[in-house]
Amino acid sequence: MPNIDLDNWIVSVSGRLNHEWDFAFYKNNGEIANRVRAELGSHIREIAIDSDGDIDAKTEHYGTLFITPNGVLAGGWLTNVKGLSEPGEDFVGFGQLMESAYKIKGPFTIDSYGVRLFLSFSPENTVSLLRSQSFDSSLRSIFSERTPSDIQSLKFSTKYVREKFLDSIDLEASPKDIQIRYSRDSVGTNFVSFRTFLSAVDFKSIIDDLRPLCEPLASVEPRKRFRFGARAAELKQP
Repeated sequence: MPNIDLDNWIVSVSGRLNHEWDFAFYKNNGEIANRVRAELGSHIREIAIDSDGDIDAKTEHYGTLFITPNGVLAGGWLTNVKGLSEPGEDFVGFGQLMESAYKIKGPFTIDSYGVRLFLSFSPENTVSLLRSQSFDSSLRSIFSERTPSDIQSLKFSTKYVREKFLDSIDLEASPKDIQIRYSRDSVGTNFVSFRTFLSAVDFKSIIDDLRPLCEPLASVEPRKRFRFGARAAELKQP
């Protein structure tokens, strides 16, 4: 099997800053879009107002920025596992971009901050591999001797508190691939800015928690998929 280092695995990072509702947003979205273009021009490749009336700004480096009546979302920033374990200047830029977009809208009370990591794996026999690795005992505890042999999909989701954060992990396996989403959220009053929230997230500890699950999946990933397969970003989702 290919010997693939998980540190080089592609991760899609999303960020979220939610604030109180801006009742004038849809009236002023054109003006706000112009201010975004003027103040963040060096970071923006393309900006438009989408069919929902939200502002859709494609950035040079951090994926797509969505500006809505109640927040700022960024999705599709691609980095790798090593980059998350050793945060550098990219994280500073990501935090600054989120804060700049928020400040352009005006001073609103921040309700919450959040980040989400998205990883995808496409080994052969995805469902049976994940079942044997993690879920066979759970299935047997439910079905006992009548445990189904042919499982078409597997889903797992849980939330838990870690210090100031509410963490969640969602795992979904289909015959096509295995998708892992890890989110870390916090109420707005815990941090003075998105950058301070981002600094406190401790991505290295998240990656260390995910390694026992992800390393076996990466080790059996077809080499062609690892080298050339793009991981689709999840954008504008809660």
